[in-house]
Amino acid sequence: QELSGTVRRTDLVARLGGDEFAVLLRQTDADATTLVAQKLGESLASWAQVHGHAVRFGLGWASAPFTGTGMGAEQLLERATAM
Repeated sequence: QELSGTVRRTDLVARLGGDEFAVLLRQTDADATTLVAQKLGESLASWAQVHGHAVRFGLGWASAPFTGTGMGAEQLLERATAM
């Protein structure tokens, strides 16, 4: 809910498993993606502090044009994880 409330309604938040989530930012360039990642980090840190949780998290991201790249979801996740 915290992630969904931080991004646009047109973006997609999905739980990959366990404590791992992905956010798909549609039609968002690399600079805007960086800003969204910072905003998400701040939002999660604030949530954890308000609720008294000692939480650590990492953020990674990758961007690619939607068409013509031949890049699938797995490759994007690998790129994001490598950050």
